[in-house]
Amino acid sequence: MKFFKCAVYVLFTLSIVNLASILYIHNDIIRRQEAEVRLPIDLKELPEHSKMRESQLLQAILMIHHEMQIHKAGQQQLCPMCSSSQLVNSE
Repeated sequence: MKFFKCAVYVLFTLSIVNLASILYIHNDIIRRQEAEVRLPIDLKELPEHSKMRESQLLQAILMIHHEMQIHKAGQQQLCPMCSSSQLVNSE
């Protein structure tokens, strides 16, 4: 019985030491991590980039509509294919 009592105390001590070492390592890892956020563009330029992206998407959709003949040639203002056909017709 004395052996089991000593074994319980040893295991309890080892588990407390293990827990303390895990907490120490965890705190050390958390301290070393520095939150560094790098943005590829300035936040001031973000609205301009989003407008450019939206206009490119709109132009792509209008070009698909032009190829599928959903709208007639020269009727859509932002369609690049309609604009190029108007330039060719005017020359």
